[in-house]
Formats: sequence, structure tokens, C-alpha cells
Amino acid sequence: MDKTTQTIKPKRLSPGGTIGIVAPAGKVDLTYLNRGVDELTRMGFKLILGKQIEKGHRYFAGCDQDRANDFIEMMQNKEVDAVFCARGGSGTARIVPYL
Repeated sequence: MDKTTQTIKPKRLSPGGTIGIVAPAGKVDLTYLNRGVDELTRMGFKLILGKQIEKGHRYFAGCDQDRANDFIEMMQNKEVDAVFCARGGSGTARIVPYL
């Protein structure tokens, strides 16, 4: 490891913290999403859902540019302590040029 490389550790996520949830790839099954939202809320977290989380464009959760914008907005939101992805998938690679 290069001596100039510095490890950046995020702060610990504790109950009361805010989690942003985005869908950078495929459409989200709302049944599973709601179960996860209920559990995270039960654990004491505040949640902010991305604008594309319930949207669809073909088999993606919105068009590429909209999913990228959702991710960027969540990462820039000063209230958000952590960003979770509702699901993964190869559609995530499609948003990289827009980040």
C-alpha cells in the first residue's frame, strides 16, 4: 500500500441515523421493499426513499439518467448517514457514465 493512501472510514451508523434507499438497477419488488423499510424503521432508523424507488422503465427502476440522478442526490444529501441500494443488478453499470 502506498504511504500516501489514506483510509477513510465512515462514521458508525446508529439508531436515529438516516438511511437513504435508492434503486440504481432493476425494478424493486414493493413487497420486499416494504418489509425492509418496516424492519429498518423498527430498528430505529429514519429513511429517505429515492425518487425512482417505485418507478419503472422497461425492467429498470427508471431510465439510466434518472437512476443516476437519484443516487447522486442521495449521496449529496447532508441528512443522509448511509445509502442502501434496494437491489443490485447489471443496470447499475449503466448509470456509471452519468455519475
